[in-house]
Amino acid sequence: MNPSSRLLTTLFLVINLTLTAMGLLTIYSTTYAIASNRFLFLQAVWCILGVIAIGTLVLIPLEVLAKWSRWILLATILVLAYLAFANLLNGLTKIQMPLVTIRGGACRWLNIGSKITLQPSEFAKFGLILYLCSYYGSLTREQISHWKEGFFQPLIPAAITLAMILGGRSLSVTLLCAIITGLTMYISGVRLKCLLITVLAGILLAGTAIALTPYRRQRIKNYFHKNEKDTTVKTNNYQLDSAVCAMGSGGMTGLGLGRGRLKHKDIPEARTDFIFAVIGEEAGFAGMFLGIICYLAFGAICILIGRKAHDKTGMLICYVIGIVIPAQAFVNLSVVSGLAPTTGVTAPLVSYGGSSVLSVALCIGLVLNVCRRNSIEEQKLFQE
Repeated sequence: MNPSSRLLTTLFLVINLTLTAMGLLTIYSTTYAIASNRFLFLQAVWCILGVIAIGTLVLIPLEVLAKWSRWILLATILVLAYLAFANLLNGLTKIQMPLVTIRGGACRWLNIGSKITLQPSEFAKFGLILYLCSYYGSLTREQISHWKEGFFQPLIPAAITLAMILGGRSLSVTLLCAIITGLTMYISGVRLKCLLITVLAGILLAGTAIALTPYRRQRIKNYFHKNEKDTTVKTNNYQLDSAVCAMGSGGMTGLGLGRGRLKHKDIPEARTDFIFAVIGEEAGFAGMFLGIICYLAFGAICILIGRKAHDKTGMLICYVIGIVIPAQAFVNLSVVSGLAPTTGVTAPLVSYGGSSVLSVALCIGLVLNVCRRNSIEEQKLFQE
């Protein structure tokens, strides 16, 4: 059975609404005691802006978006370069650049007005997906197999983007963008030798970035010694231990919305990176399972929409987004459950954060754009 584009669109919207509702409820439950409705209101505003972004992208022809993809990526690189320079300047002289917010010693956020901040590295994911998929979508199989056109030319802007993100001290987003780059190249049919060289170089650079940064080294040490009782090894797994304890105390159905005991002071970043620990405590395994099913369904529907796409660019966009968004979610779940080292990867549509919501919304808009084109083509065939 080949589902229609209208049915896929409906299912896709239901899944995204379910994840968004899950996030809003958990954010409210996590923050109401310390900030009343403030964080819920802000997240709702970002969700509304995300809906506007989705509607805008759906209406713009994909050919126009592909034509402007290089300029969108260039604008993203320039903003990231500004933040990388701000990090360098702050590290050397402690001077803070205008419009830059420093958190935890890192300059990753831009001030928009007096109270709004954005994390540009989140939008680099959207920019890379649109650029790389548009680029490879315009090439023939023979051109892709060529070393210069199929590998070197698209790698240059991608590598610059990754370097600027890393310069802004966001290793987790750098790795996600590296996955986006490699995945798009692999699906497009780039030579395996080239991809292996890139993967090895990426592992080397990531290892170097971890080795040169004390807090990253500590996170790796915490991960490998999380179950050991050796007092000679100094570790700090308080955050992870609290998250695992919260999920375990929730049982099958949870303690109930708002009844979580560890979210206020025992789980740092409970509304962002560790929000699934709160879901596990208050909604239990059932709530976490619902989230996992929604992410899996998100990916499956994206793949189905991509298979029905009438051009290569649309197919690549759906395939890449259908893999990357669930992959990001499962990285977040792996961190919360202790299966991966602690890192700042959010749960798409569930974690608090305007930049995260908007970047995922832009990706959703691209997928719905492709689905809309598929629906139009189906209607033409039906009329004929």
